[in-house]
Amino acid sequence: TTLLRSTSSTGGDPGGTGTCLQFDTDNGQSGLLVLDELDSGQEVQSFVATFKLMMANTNNGAPHGDGFSFSFVPGPQVPTATFARPYLGTGSGLTIAFVTYGHQEVTNTGLSVQVSYNNQLLGYYSAPYLNTGTSFVPVTITAHPNGKVDLIYGTHTVFTNLYCFPPTQGQFCLAADSQAQVLIGDLVDLIWLEQLSITTTVANNTAVVSASPLGAGVPPNAPIQIQLQNFTTTLNTNTLALNVNGAAVALSALSIVQAGSTNTVTYQPAANFAANATIPVVLTYQDNVNTYTNSYSFTTYPYFTLPASYAVSPSSVNKTDGNAYYRSEERRVGKECRSRW
Repeated sequence: TTLLRSTSSTGGDPGGTGTCLQFDTDNGQSGLLVLDELDSGQEVQSFVATFKLMMANTNNGAPHGDGFSFSFVPGPQVPTATFARPYLGTGSGLTIAFVTYGHQEVTNTGLSVQVSYNNQLLGYYSAPYLNTGTSFVPVTITAHPNGKVDLIYGTHTVFTNLYCFPPTQGQFCLAADSQAQVLIGDLVDLIWLEQLSITTTVANNTAVVSASPLGAGVPPNAPIQIQLQNFTTTLNTNTLALNVNGAAVALSALSIVQAGSTNTVTYQPAANFAANATIPVVLTYQDNVNTYTNSYSFTTYPYFTLPASYAVSPSSVNKTDGNAYYRSEERRVGKECRSRW
C-alpha cells in the first residue's frame, strides 16, 4: 500500500515553493498527524517512509524547541488528540524521536535521535546536524522484512540494521511541539513537513513478531524468547536453529510452545552472560516454502564491585537463628539506634 501526501493547505514554506504541514507556528504549540490505517486489519511487515523536514527557527539559529516524532502505533493506542511530549512519540510500537531540546527530562542530552519499541529505548544517536536552517532536508526511514530499520537524515546515515519493527497492525502518527517562550524575543522554532510518502507491505509467510530481551541493561541470566507467527505458511519446528553469542544451541535445549498461529521459542542459557557485553542472537528457520534468518542483539548490564571498605569482621555477624545479620549500635542525643541487615 502506498500513501502520497505532498502538502497540506495550512501554510507555505519559507522558500515560497508551496504549502507544507506546519506542526507549530508559535511558542508552545504542538501538532499531530494521524494517518488512516493503510492496510486495514493487517500486519505491516515492512515500509519505506520518505519526507522532507525542517527543524529550525526564523533566524536560522540553533533549535531550542522540543522536536519531532515518527511513530507506528498499534490500533488501540492511536491518539485522538495531541498528547504530552509529542516529540517523544506515542504508543508501544516503533517510535523515532528527533529531539532538539537540549535539556529534556528523559535523557538530559543535546540534539539526538532516539529509537524505542515496546516503550523501551533501543537506540540513542547524537545528532548535532538536526538543525536544518530554513531549508528542508530529505528523510528516509526503511523498515525491512527482517525487522531491522535504517534512518537517513539529509546526508547523514543515522543508523542501520537496528532491530525494532516486527510485523505490527496499526497506524502512522507524526507529532511535534515547540518550546514555550522563555524570554521576550525568544525565537520561534519551526517544525514543518512536506512531500510525505509511505509504502508498506503486509506480513506473509512465517515471520518473527517479537523477540526479547532487547536493548541495554539486560540481566545476565535473562532467558531468550522469540515468537514466530504463521501468516500464509507454517513453521517447521524441526528446522529451528538458534545461535547465541556465537555458539549454536541444541534443538533439545529449546522450549517450543504452539498456540494457534503463534510459536513461542524459549531458551534459558545454562550460564550467565558476561557483564556489560553485547550478545548477538541469530535465528534460522524454515516454513513449507522458504528459509529465513533473523538476528538482533542485546547488552547486559555492568556488574557493580563492592569496595573492600564494605567488608565487616566475622565477630560482627550473628547467625543464632540461621540467618546472617550485621548489628551496629550508635548513640545520638541520648537515644540508642539499632540497625541490622
